[in-house]
Amino acid sequence: MLNRRDFLTYLASCGVCLSFPSLLNASSFKGKTLVLVELKGGNDGLNTLIPYADPLYGELRPKLGIKSDKVLKIDNRVGLHPSMRGMMELFDRGELACLQGVGYENPNRSHFRSIEIWESASSSQEYLNNGWITDVFSQNSRDNTLDGLVLGKGSLGPMFGEGLKTLVFDDPKKFVRATKYLKDLPSSLSSTNSALAHLLNVQKDIDNAKNIFANKLIPSEKFKSYSHTKQAFSKALYQAARVIVSGVDIPVIKVSLGSFDTHSNQLPAHSKLLKQLSDNLLEFRNTLKE
Repeated sequence: MLNRRDFLTYLASCGVCLSFPSLLNASSFKGKTLVLVELKGGNDGLNTLIPYADPLYGELRPKLGIKSDKVLKIDNRVGLHPSMRGMMELFDRGELACLQGVGYENPNRSHFRSIEIWESASSSQEYLNNGWITDVFSQNSRDNTLDGLVLGKGSLGPMFGEGLKTLVFDDPKKFVRATKYLKDLPSSLSSTNSALAHLLNVQKDIDNAKNIFANKLIPSEKFKSYSHTKQAFSKALYQAARVIVSGVDIPVIKVSLGSFDTHSNQLPAHSKLLKQLSDNLLEFRNTLKE
C-alpha cells in the first residue's frame, strides 16, 4: 500500500507531471500553473463517480442512488453523475482521469481535522506547520514573485504556513486599485524591530504583486469572452484563466466551490453543484485551449 507522499513520487517517476506537476521540486512548476479546485464540505463521492454495477450501491441507497440508465458510463463498473456532461466530454477526449480509493490509514471523523490532514499531507496522528504546497517552495527562493493565488473566499488550503507568498482576492483589478491607498516606501527602508521589519516586507511584497498585475494582466474588455455568471465559482475560474493567459508567473491557483454539505434535499442540491463544477471546468479548459 502506497502512502500519499510515495504515490506522488511514483506519479512523478512515471511522467505524470506532464499534467500534474512534480511536487518534489518547485523548479518543475516553471512555466506551468497548477489549478486546485476545492469542493468545500463533504462531497458525496458515491454519487459523483458512481459504482452503478455494484448491487450494494442500489441496495444501500434505495432513495439516494442514481439509476443505472442515467449514469454517464466510463466503463462497465463506474460512471459519472448525469449532470457532469462537461467532464464526461473531457474524459472522452482523454483529458480527465479519475483516481479511486485515495485516502489515509485510520481516518479522522472530524471535518476540520480531516481537512488539515489533506492540506498538510500528514498522517492521521501527525501535526505539521506547513501545507504540502508550502513545503514545495519553502527551500526555493522566488524573489519579487508570487507563489500562490487564492481566488474567491476560500482558505489558503495546502498553501498555509510560512515561507510562501500567497494572495487572496476576488478580482485583480480591485486589488490593484486598493493598493493605491498604501504609501510608497523608500527601497532602502528597513528596521531592526522584527515586527516592523515583517510589516515592511509584507508591504514590499504587496507592492511587487501590484506591479505584476498592473503591468501584465490582460484588461477584461480585451480578454476572450467568457460566459461567466454571477456565481462565485465561475467568476473565480474566469479570473484564473485571465491570469494564466496573461502570462503572470503564479505556479499555484486555488478556487473553491461549495457547500457540498448536502444533508437535506440531497439529490437536486448535489446535482446543481456537480453541474456547476462540470460546466465551468469545461469552459475554463476551452478558454485556455483557444
